[in-house]
Amino acid sequence: MKRVLDTFTSYKSYKKEETDKLVFQMYEYSYNRKEWVDTPKIKLKEKILHIIAYTELYCEYELEEIKKRDAYHKQMEIERQKEEEVKRLKQLENEKLEQLIDNAGKWDQTEKILNYLTKRKQTLIENDLFNEKEKEYYEWGLQAIENIKNDLLTSRIKN
Repeated sequence: MKRVLDTFTSYKSYKKEETDKLVFQMYEYSYNRKEWVDTPKIKLKEKILHIIAYTELYCEYELEEIKKRDAYHKQMEIERQKEEEVKRLKQLENEKLEQLIDNAGKWDQTEKILNYLTKRKQTLIENDLFNEKEKEYYEWGLQAIENIKNDLLTSRIKN
């Protein structure tokens, strides 16, 4: 087959026409085509050994290229996994830092609550208003603060 201009269309296109020539073509892409044809001086059957040798060399070359590409893709995958691991570790570090900041804020809040409860108790005692109900409230507040602090200390250990 050979490619010829199709004159029956209004736009530029090509069609294939049959030829009586035997052509052996080998190519990976359209720009690196290798072809062998019968010529008036040398027939294709005399070129068979050359074609086979070229094909073998080409196949060896192509196998080496495939190995190189596979090695390259494996290396790129390893690098991608390393980058993902670094990103994951940074994310984990950021989460730990956020947790630390959150825990510090909660700890500060418990200190403020404890200060409030202590001043409230002192003020109520000074004004002789510290009764059984206020005592229960004060003890409940101290227990709540202790529970929060214990939770904060154990959560710090977990992370």
